[in-house]
Order: sequence, then C-alpha cells, then structure tokens
Amino acid sequence: MTDIKDFEPDESELHATTGEMVGLAIPMRQGLALHFESTFLYRSAIHVYASMEGPEPAILSKVEFTLAEANLPSGTYTLPSDKIKNVLYAIWWRGDGASKTYYAKSGQFVLINRWSELYLAGNFKFETDAVDNTAYSVTINKFELRGDY
Repeated sequence: MTDIKDFEPDESELHATTGEMVGLAIPMRQGLALHFESTFLYRSAIHVYASMEGPEPAILSKVEFTLAEANLPSGTYTLPSDKIKNVLYAIWWRGDGASKTYYAKSGQFVLINRWSELYLAGNFKFETDAVDNTAYSVTINKFELRGDY
C-alpha cells in the first residue's frame, strides 16, 4: 500500500508533464459538491501522481495510479484491469498526520502510448469511509495527461 507520507515524488523533474485533473467531492447525505483541480500532475515512465487542494484546506489529497508496463498498448481500459494498478485516492490530515487510502470502485481510461508521446485521459470513482459522520463520493470527472519521453 502506498504511504501518503511520500506525498511529494522525489523523482527527476525531467519527467514532469502538462496535465489537468478535475473532479467533485460530494458528501453522500448532503447536496454540497466540492470542486477541485489538481495542483500538479506528474508522471514517470509508468507512475502518475496528482495532488489536489481540498476538499478542505486542512486536508491534502492525491490520486495515484501505475500502468502495468511502460509499453502498455494504446487502447481503452475499464477498471478493474490488470493493466492499470493501484488506482487510489488518499487523504492526509495536516493537524494529526492521520491518513487513509481508498481504491477506485469504477472507472476507465484511454491510453495513447507511442515511442515519443504519452497521452492519458479518463475518469475514476472512489467512495470514502465516514469521517465526522460524512462519507464522500470522490469522482475524477476528467483527467488528461500529455508528455514526451
């Protein structure tokens, strides 16, 4: 299981890329939707991190996943899949250092993987445990990642 204390990737910035991740955190018993966008999106050859602000300022959160292989064929993949591993949403409370990790309930992604280009797009859905009597449905409505090898 990934440790959220390793929140900042320590790999080379040479692998940094452009990207966007947009979604909603919705308390399951309330009508309020908390929108978020990633503060950075990062990829190495096979690993993607996106850290996000919110859903509250005292909370850090991230989405992370790993492609099963660097030369995974281009195509559309639906979760669960052995081609994309450890699709998770993790939250960390700044005050007490507590953390929790949730794995994707559903989702899909499109991959274009060429020798000089990587493109990923898709969506994931996670459901959290109750925190202060509120459970969240976290939906990554859209993510898009482009990069060059």
